[in-house]
Amino acid sequence: MRRFARFIRKRLSALALPLLVLTFVLGVYLAAGNVLDAAHVPDKHIWVPWSVWFVVLLVSAVWVPIYALYQTIQAGLQSRAKRETQARRDLALLCQQIVGAIAHGCADVSVNALAACVWICRPDDTFDEIARFYLPYERPPVGVRWHKGKGVAGLAWAANDDLLIPMGPFIDKLQDLGPERFDQLPASERLGLSAEELDRTRDYTGIAAIRLFSTDAKTRLLGMLILDYVGAQGFACIAAQAQDLPVTIYTGACARILTEAGAKL
Repeated sequence: MRRFARFIRKRLSALALPLLVLTFVLGVYLAAGNVLDAAHVPDKHIWVPWSVWFVVLLVSAVWVPIYALYQTIQAGLQSRAKRETQARRDLALLCQQIVGAIAHGCADVSVNALAACVWICRPDDTFDEIARFYLPYERPPVGVRWHKGKGVAGLAWAANDDLLIPMGPFIDKLQDLGPERFDQLPASERLGLSAEELDRTRDYTGIAAIRLFSTDAKTRLLGMLILDYVGAQGFACIAAQAQDLPVTIYTGACARILTEAGAKL
């Protein structure tokens, strides 16, 4: 649905100039036609109902207000798109602040090994990443489609709890048991991941999923702040910093932005 809305906005933007010219011509005709009709120019019979000139006049009278409505809708869509873009930028900046604050508070943690993301919890139980901060480059996706009940974030969603989990024990378990026996474990003991999916995430030494609730009167889960760590040591410090100032202030700011944006992101 969101892709369809973006497709419509692009097509409407491409038609903006031709529609403006057409509306201008019809508007001029509407104004001139009414004046000529009132003055019976060139004669009183040329404007009789369903004559060619009358039909064009009628089309103009209908088209001009419709175009005015279209312009109003287009302006609203553009304004909404700007708000969405600004919200995503603000969230990305907060992710950067979170990474910087944690790295400052943890001597063993490098900003190059820590990433922060904001994921929205969608009604269909899937996640949608809308902001992130990675250094020193964009990390390639691991190829796993995260959703409620899958991965640290998915389990945090399902359990309605913040989870800050070191990944080492799960990787060790996979190596000890082998893929077949690992896949036979209860989902809660393997983070809802298959052996293949866990193997794709073996670079991560720790993952934190912190819930982001709405800040208005109706408290509801909106999304997650995700911290991905690939460093050799220091995840315990990251977990502690993530639940302390100033990170909690930045997390609260993320929640406020999501609340103000609503379901538009």
